[in-house]
Amino acid sequence: MILSVIVLSVTALVVTSAILGVGLWLTGRHGPTGTSVRYGIVAGVVEVGAAAMYLLWVNVGGSVTFATANALLVLGPAMIPLAFHAIRRSSATRACVVASFGAVAAVAATSLLLPEEDSSTFRVGALALVCACAAVTAAISPEARRPSIRVLAVAVAVYALYSGIRAIILVRAATGGTTVPALFTDIGAIPVGVVVMGAVGAATVLFWVDVHRDVHREIEGSRTRLVIADRDIGTRRPELIHELREAASVVEPTAVSVHGGAALATADATRDVIRLLREEYLWTDEEIALLTTISSH
Repeated sequence: MILSVIVLSVTALVVTSAILGVGLWLTGRHGPTGTSVRYGIVAGVVEVGAAAMYLLWVNVGGSVTFATANALLVLGPAMIPLAFHAIRRSSATRACVVASFGAVAAVAATSLLLPEEDSSTFRVGALALVCACAAVTAAISPEARRPSIRVLAVAVAVYALYSGIRAIILVRAATGGTTVPALFTDIGAIPVGVVVMGAVGAATVLFWVDVHRDVHREIEGSRTRLVIADRDIGTRRPELIHELREAASVVEPTAVSVHGGAALATADATRDVIRLLREEYLWTDEEIALLTTISSH
């Protein structure tokens, strides 16, 4: 148990770090995929929290700690249906979100009420349901045209199938006394979980890279760039460029970070960005004077 927790915890930390670093670097908090970045970060943090709670339970014990760890473990993949529901709301994605979070609540309840072995088996079955919902929402998402999202859908579908088979085997072993094959034991589940977690993290990062590339292609069309053209100023005071990009994303969620500032879809948005910089970021007249508008057609 301790070995699996440690391995999965380290994997979750690595995947979360990649999601946090690449996601925020490419898209920021308000970019075209900013919502998915936030859900991805939450999912990674939740999985790390689950590993921490399992370690606490192993060393201290307690049914509440065990229930919290189990619920957090299932909550992580439940962020996937929620993220795709945010991209395009539909009755199918809504049903998947409700089913996923219902599974999380059921895992928490059964972990408190049932013996540990029985509740662990229920948790495995719940993971199968949540991952199946994640696969469905990914497959019907408008972003399913991208290879990265198809990889994500396949990865969670495979884990849903694995978890479903494992739950059945565990139930049969508990009721009939049969032996659990090595692949479906706690130790056997480690490499499967690591591979799937890595595949989902890599697919998510590649999705953001694809979106980032597509959006930058749009810059070659009709866009207005609001930048600090003076490279010396940008080097000495990089916080000005950061604030400019953040303000641009607030005014126009599809704003794109470019060298020295941001690219906006409409010229009118530049006035709103400048006003926001002056009123909310407290830029002085001298700092506003550093801004240069470059139109491309």
